[in-house]
Amino acid sequence: MRSLIPVSLVLALLLAPVLSAGQELRYGPESSLGQGTARTYLVLEDGRPLEFGIALSETALEGLPDLADKPDEEAFLLVDLEMVEGNPTPFRLASLDWSPRGHIPPMYELPHFDFHFYLIEAGERDAILPEDPSDYAAFELVGAVAPEDGLLPAHYVYPGEATIPQMGAHWIDPASHEFHGETFDRTFLYGTWQGKVIFYEPMITKAYLETHIDDRSDFATPASVESPGWYPSAYRMGFDAEAKEYRIALVGFDQRQPGLDPPN
Repeated sequence: MRSLIPVSLVLALLLAPVLSAGQELRYGPESSLGQGTARTYLVLEDGRPLEFGIALSETALEGLPDLADKPDEEAFLLVDLEMVEGNPTPFRLASLDWSPRGHIPPMYELPHFDFHFYLIEAGERDAILPEDPSDYAAFELVGAVAPEDGLLPAHYVYPGEATIPQMGAHWIDPASHEFHGETFDRTFLYGTWQGKVIFYEPMITKAYLETHIDDRSDFATPASVESPGWYPSAYRMGFDAEAKEYRIALVGFDQRQPGLDPPN
């Protein structure tokens, strides 16, 4: 008598990406997004992180809200994602922001996603608020406080008006292509608060993701880190046709110690 294999197990096996020997793929719990889902994921090889990122189901990019009834400063959808178990990286929280009409400065006024990978817990992030809501200038001054030398790449700058409540201050790379006459499709930012680096952020347009491009982009790494751990030096985006999902991840992990020069 033949044993019956559950259809769900067959589908899971068929959709599982091909991994090399010694590699393991783990997913976090799903959250709703558009007509699909979003979740964190992790690829390990003998305990070392190869990828830590966010996976969007193919239908997650369909039916996203246009937020037309919201003023510009509120026209984004925030989705916090539960972390995948056994994460050996220093990142404690992953979230995405969907901005259907983008945001300032003007080159970023295109529909895009901000993928935030935080080095702090959700409660600490949510406490990033102006002490006096009527005095936003004071909030900006705190956001503009630079970390100690070496904790950000030397050429990253704070552009002003880039400190967001419950998020932090955004530091940009002036060498990035969108500041040199090219259309923004993806870029990489660092985030700080009170002089601490608190997030890494790939920012990618919806249109660029929908090209199903498989792309890896190196980013400038700081000369030092505040805490020991596995830190990335690049991010990748791609579409897995078998799993039918987009993957946006930090990659190029190396173990870092405070005070040591970056490996790259």
